Amino acid sequence: THVESPWHFYGDRETCSDYDLRKFMGPARLLKGILPPGEEQVPVDYVCEQLDSYRDSFRHLVVRNDTDRRPLRFHRDCVDYFATLGLDIFAFDATIEFGQGAADGERFHDLLLGNGTLLAEFPDNTQGLARDDFYFFAVPLKIRGVDSSWCRMFAIVEK
Repeated sequence: THVESPWHFYGDRETCSDYDLRKFMGPARLLKGILPPGEEQVPVDYVCEQLDSYRDSFRHLVVRNDTDRRPLRFHRDCVDYFATLGLDIFAFDATIEFGQGAADGERFHDLLLGNGTLLAEFPDNTQGLARDDFYFFAVPLKIRGVDSSWCRMFAIVEK
């Protein structure tokens, strides 16, 4: 489990230690990745249906695979949508991919990191999230000049 900064992808931008600690914590939303009937990838209209009405209420998004499919692929158009959300942190588990192939992976990193969204990759135990809204933390080690850092991810969920 780690956080990636723009330096990780671009090599000459912000590192994890350049951000205020508040960037790594905040209101979050859970996106449950499922495949609508007849779909091979999670379509952008499904993602919009799940998130649009909450758009201004969260700064962190946690994307979880709620299927048996490994990997679960989100259509590449979903990345464009995610980039418009103005997120501080985008977290996703290891069984999720965005688009297909290396070019789509680069595009994913470029659109999100290029818009100032840090990536929190491969959180564990997201199945324990009992609600779709919570307060999320992805706190990295503060080591100067590090492009990515191990972090402790956890959530506070109101009952």
